[in-house]
Amino acid sequence: MTKLSNWQKSFPSEVAAAEVASRKTAIDAYKWAAEKNDPDRFGKKQEVKHTDTKPTTIVINTGIKRIQPDVEDAQYSEVKDE
Repeated sequence: MTKLSNWQKSFPSEVAAAEVASRKTAIDAYKWAAEKNDPDRFGKKQEVKHTDTKPTTIVINTGIKRIQPDVEDAQYSEVKDE
């Protein structure tokens, strides 16, 4: 069993719990600020593994509609070499 110090004995348990919660909130605020100011050093670490051997296709929607003509509707003219 842990031995309580004199100041811990003098506080009611509600005050001690509130103090712990307050300090936890302050630490979380410091962590958040550090993560926002320097995400490379303090940000959440993510490990990305690529196991697929197929090439990745990236589709970018530019809003331009590309309509391919039907082969049947296309008109061809034969060019003869002279």
